[in-house]
Amino acid sequence: MAEHYGVKPKMFTKDWWPYYWMYYKWYTIAAVAIVAFIVMIIYDCVTKEKYDLEITYYGSNAYLSEMWEELDTTLEEYIEDIDGNGEQNILMIPLVMSNKSEDMQMNQAAYTQYTMSFTDTLSYLYIYDQAQLDILIDEDIVNGTFLTTDKWLKSDVSEDSIVYGKNSKPYAISLKDSKIINSVGLNGEDLYVLVKDDTKNPKQDEKVRKNAIIAANELIK
Repeated sequence: MAEHYGVKPKMFTKDWWPYYWMYYKWYTIAAVAIVAFIVMIIYDCVTKEKYDLEITYYGSNAYLSEMWEELDTTLEEYIEDIDGNGEQNILMIPLVMSNKSEDMQMNQAAYTQYTMSFTDTLSYLYIYDQAQLDILIDEDIVNGTFLTTDKWLKSDVSEDSIVYGKNSKPYAISLKDSKIINSVGLNGEDLYVLVKDDTKNPKQDEKVRKNAIIAANELIK
């Protein structure tokens, strides 16, 4: 509490304001700063765009952002509005793994974000390139991390479009024949789609998984 000297003026009089500012200036500045910070947080929460699905691309090719944006816009027509904001919104997260040694730090950041995505309740759909898929399929971690295709595939695809894990179960579908992928300029010959499996996770979101399955099936058409 500020130490007072002299007679305290009557509140809100002409003499009171200089007195108040002398003894309570820093308290006032601190209070205003705290209130402003809280208002900024509330504003950010209210205005921040909400998403109904996140799609993670994990590969070596750095495609143009415009291509991903066009892909998002196309797929948004098919998914459901699960957050009730009257819009269908998809967040595309392209994570590129460079082959250049000088990009090691960038690769580490991408890999960290990639691993963290599996705990994200909105992240259910994954697109891999051939190189990263080969690494994934060769590891036992694919089992239990991604749904087998029989759990989400709604249409017939050619046998050579299906990628199997070491356990002989199907996990990925090639996007080589995808009309959507090829129409936006992405290289469907090098891309594969998978759906995350979190059926044993208590924080699972069945509505988001449903959106991922819808989007996955649109991608393979």
